[in-house]
Amino acid sequence: ENNLLPKIDLPSLSVVAGGVQIFTNANLKKISLPNLTTTSGSYFDVYSNPNVRKLCASKLLNGGVVCIGNNQPFLD
Repeated sequence: ENNLLPKIDLPSLSVVAGGVQIFTNANLKKISLPNLTTTSGSYFDVYSNPNVRKLCASKLLNGGVVCIGNNQPFLD
């Protein structure tokens, strides 16, 4: 847990053994997981990051339950 990160950029990450949760970070502006294809857990959650402007997980095929919420107003 680190709520001071301005960005998460993990270009080599492709598989996560478990779920992904990124939440409650007012400093976070960018999340880039461009090669993530699978989370073996049952969730991919991104929420309560009010300044996120970019979220990239374009290759995610198997993320279980995907929840992206409460990241407004900037997230496209």
